[in-house]
Amino acid sequence: MTTSNDGTVLNPSSILLDTSTVGEKTVTYTATDRWGKETTINRKIIVRPDLYKNTFKIFSDVNEEEMISESDSTENKKNLLFEIGFDTVTNKYRVFNRKSDRISTDNSSEEKFYINILGPDKSIKEFISLTGNDRGTSPKLDKLNEVNYEIGDIIRIYRSDFDAIEFVGNIENSEPNKPFEDNTERLDIMKNTGFIVSEDGLTVKYNNSPTITDTNGELQDRIVSKNTVLNLLEGINFNDEEDGNISDKKFINISINGEVLLFDSLNKPVEYKFNELGTYKIDYTVYDSWGRGTLKTVNITVEAKVRDNEINVYKTNNDLAFKIKFDTTNSKFILTDESNFVNDISSKANKTTDEVINESDESGDFKMIVRDIRGDVKYSVILNGDQEHDVNELKKIHNKDFSKYDTISLYSNNANGIKITGSVINKDNNGNKDYSNGFVNIENYSLVRFKITD
Repeated sequence: MTTSNDGTVLNPSSILLDTSTVGEKTVTYTATDRWGKETTINRKIIVRPDLYKNTFKIFSDVNEEEMISESDSTENKKNLLFEIGFDTVTNKYRVFNRKSDRISTDNSSEEKFYINILGPDKSIKEFISLTGNDRGTSPKLDKLNEVNYEIGDIIRIYRSDFDAIEFVGNIENSEPNKPFEDNTERLDIMKNTGFIVSEDGLTVKYNNSPTITDTNGELQDRIVSKNTVLNLLEGINFNDEEDGNISDKKFINISINGEVLLFDSLNKPVEYKFNELGTYKIDYTVYDSWGRGTLKTVNITVEAKVRDNEINVYKTNNDLAFKIKFDTTNSKFILTDESNFVNDISSKANKTTDEVINESDESGDFKMIVRDIRGDVKYSVILNGDQEHDVNELKKIHNKDFSKYDTISLYSNNANGIKITGSVINKDNNGNKDYSNGFVNIENYSLVRFKITD
């Protein structure tokens, strides 16, 4: 007797059929008697994928009070509603062993089960949802029998009762005995686990959340000045373990204080003008191709634009003496870099009065008067070169409060002794006046007052 497997003649001692590949195979048996007469028989053998062994068993809600007793096991108390498996002959999903019982007798309007099948390209092939009032014979399940399965399909399945679902067959990378901290963890794993279809069975894939980061890592809260325009996408990265960089706007939402911000593309700036004082809540939401989302919130605190201004005071030799900054978070004047000026005063402490007077132009007289909205003087600082006097004068404004609509008058015996950085609005023409290079003439000090505004 000789045999052939798809035309290959085999020795009788090695009649082994290769079942490593899926498909239909033909085995031919030929027998020859001693008179030379032959008889041939063909036998078809279909090698099925191991996938047919995999099923999802769905049970009705388990009554915890009746689930365990002294004589009955948990398994005996479960009521099978239906099974979902794979017809490896027709290459379709199938629903079988269906019972007419309801999924649940409680909360009948709540979703109790769903199956979401994604194709290899992550597009939705089928989604079926059942409430507690649905039965195992629900027509909703019928359409699953018409869906072709493909290698690479991803099956996401949910059952509200964790004890009312079982997975049968070869499932790689599964951890059936993994202890769970609580039901929240179990729910997270169930909703974010996919079963990937292959000829050898199912492979479990846990879908981690997509990430939202900026160039420095985690998104950081920010403080900006009023009327600042920011590109809300600048430096923001949306990534996913499976999908890589997410750049399609349909997967990304941005909202400001709860209102969705519309934008055309991630390749264009998404600019927003922060024109009101206060805190803006910026929510970034990104979804991956499985539909899992991540939310990150950034708080943008908008403070008065005066925070951009600094009053820089110089000596007549153009060395910086000190700076007066506006702490708009706490509404206080803050002196910085004043040590250069104080040290300069200290160097004169051992000199005679005449020597100090002769050198007084090196430090430069400085005056600053702060008035409230009524015009009453709040602080008056006058520096004259005397160490003890000037140090005490500086203390009058350092870390002291200012208010909206306070005015500031400045004076120096040097036209370039005071420079103001940041924009200064010219009330007369609604434009900006540049004081970053000084006041040009000493007489100009007495011509202006600077009002603190937003």
